[in-house]
Amino acid sequence: MRDGRICKDKNEINAYTRGTLMETLGITYLDAEDGRLRATMPVVPSNMTPDGLLHGGASISLAESLASTASWLLIDQKTHYMVGLDLHASHVRPAHGGKVTGKCVPVNLGRSIHVWDVAISDEADKLVSSSRVTIAIRERSN
Repeated sequence: MRDGRICKDKNEINAYTRGTLMETLGITYLDAEDGRLRATMPVVPSNMTPDGLLHGGASISLAESLASTASWLLIDQKTHYMVGLDLHASHVRPAHGGKVTGKCVPVNLGRSIHVWDVAISDEADKLVSSSRVTIAIRERSN
């Protein structure tokens, strides 16, 4: 673990995702406090359906990005890496524009498995999507 707690430096977190899908989707990490991680994502034509709604795949990408990044903040990257193992999502309300905010909270932080709940809300703080994400922690081979 990185000092046994989540890093709170949003600049370090955002730098970690440069050049990745997270940057492509416009995901910006806001803060990490008390084991929680928050990020925003714009709702723009490139991540919408032809009917003008936030695509469910974009919501899932935000959820897995939050959970993976939260796990990354907790592991020793020199000796371990993380991969998404399982994701269950329920899309409960459409988002038509603006931005959405995801909040990731730990359910269980084991040695080899991390489980996270991710709630994604619109600008009116109404739930758009709810996900449970399981991340596998693996030891690097040298």
